[in-house]
Amino acid sequence: MSLSDDFNARFAEVFAPLGFRKRARGYFFRKVEPGVQAGLFMPLSHDVETGESGVIPSVGVRHDPVELLLKKYFLDKQFAKSTNLTLAAPLYAPEPGAQTVWYMGNAADVARTVDEFVSLYEQRGVPFVERYADPLEVCRTLRADLEWDGGPRSAAGLVLAALHDPAGGGAELAADAVKALGAGAVPRGERLAGLLLALAEETELELTAEQAASLRALAGRS
Repeated sequence: MSLSDDFNARFAEVFAPLGFRKRARGYFFRKVEPGVQAGLFMPLSHDVETGESGVIPSVGVRHDPVELLLKKYFLDKQFAKSTNLTLAAPLYAPEPGAQTVWYMGNAADVARTVDEFVSLYEQRGVPFVERYADPLEVCRTLRADLEWDGGPRSAAGLVLAALHDPAGGGAELAADAVKALGAGAVPRGERLAGLLLALAEETELELTAEQAASLRALAGRS
């Protein structure tokens, strides 16, 4: 068994009592509540010279209604995966000098690393998941540094606002997005325009007639 296989097997075994199940290589999920999942991402890299493998752990939450709408109206097929996380963060202390990469060279290292990740998850992962199981908390966090860059992060913030605060944050973000799209400042703007039009149909988000006309033109539907 390779070191990578050993790590994934050990991780799955140790985290199973916490409710996590492996979904894909390096991805482990557990159900928090209907429509919300906690996710742990454990990507391994291998150093040929030292023979060691390194892992940088992350924790995240997946809000299924958000990801389903992104899959249907925004993401390219190859990027619409069941392992996508709506919001994620490193699973380690943010203090300067804190360990960010765990290196493993043998089975003993694997066992030690997985045990350390259990402690990290209890200390930092559990509070993260408890906070961001609330979709409004995710929305507030995404809005804090939202940029209309054509990426899935800004699109997720828009979907969350449309689903959970359509008359407030949803309307504000829609107006901001239409303005940015009109200025030609959004890469692949037709995809975001199409998403906005779809949200107006599938959620309680309301667009003005002027906004809808502008979006239809941008999406090539006029």
